[in-house]
Amino acid sequence: MVTGGGVVVQRSRLDGWCAAVSAGCFGLVAACILVPAPGRMVRHWSSATIYPWWSLVLAVVGMVVALAAPVLRRRGAAAVAAATTGVFAAELAGIGLVARKHWHPAFGYGCGYSGALGRLQWLALLIFAAGAVAAVAGLVRLWIAGDLPRPAARPTRRTAVAVGAMLLVLLPPAVGMGNSDGLDATSLSAFALIYSLPWGLSVALTGWLSPLAARAVLTACAVCALMALVGPQMDALVFSRPYPAFALAAAALLLTLLHRMRSASDQRGPGNQRAATDQDHSESRPNPDAAR
Repeated sequence: MVTGGGVVVQRSRLDGWCAAVSAGCFGLVAACILVPAPGRMVRHWSSATIYPWWSLVLAVVGMVVALAAPVLRRRGAAAVAAATTGVFAAELAGIGLVARKHWHPAFGYGCGYSGALGRLQWLALLIFAAGAVAAVAGLVRLWIAGDLPRPAARPTRRTAVAVGAMLLVLLPPAVGMGNSDGLDATSLSAFALIYSLPWGLSVALTGWLSPLAARAVLTACAVCALMALVGPQMDALVFSRPYPAFALAAAALLLTLLHRMRSASDQRGPGNQRAATDQDHSESRPNPDAAR
């Protein structure tokens, strides 16, 4: 009994460390975006950097969510925070990796960005590394909370995999349509890293997440798609306005979210619901025998 209580304490501490690491990584991403010229970015964002404004929003919101969940100490808060920050972090990692290579041709357009090219490329690598670490921290937090793996019913898993695969395969060429060179391998790879890989893999993963975590992941992906729909995208990367691609992606994500909310796997019977609740209580409340 003492050992079980010790495991719960260790998992709680590990979750706290993961939350702190995640928040720190998001803060580092925000700093890397702003540090070349924060004043100029506030006044003239689009002419100062290639990063879209919503990348900074993802970093700031991710940091706030990562810090808020341990403070709230409400059941399910850790799962929602881990799922949300994981999606945001994965997209930021893709943005950083693409920016590392894209800064050089962007400078060739003579847009007058703030900062030296070499420094901006190193900052982009830091964004990628911080985003990747925060995404892994989100997965670890989901495992600690018992939300991963939690396989859903087979039809729900099939839907998650199908929608995820659709986003992975169809979204990059849909974004590239309308650009004279938007369908080359380099552009398609960039669109995949920023959009389809984070969204598609996250949606596919929901087939093995708890209902609450799955809904949080789908909501986070839909928010990302809606911000991309508002735009703009990374400067000098997408010259057309791919509204249809992001509108269809957002619609698919919202429909998948609705399906998951109404799926039979989420509507547990009284016995299963009671058993799950008892298990949650046993993991969250202190062990009286261990306290003696």
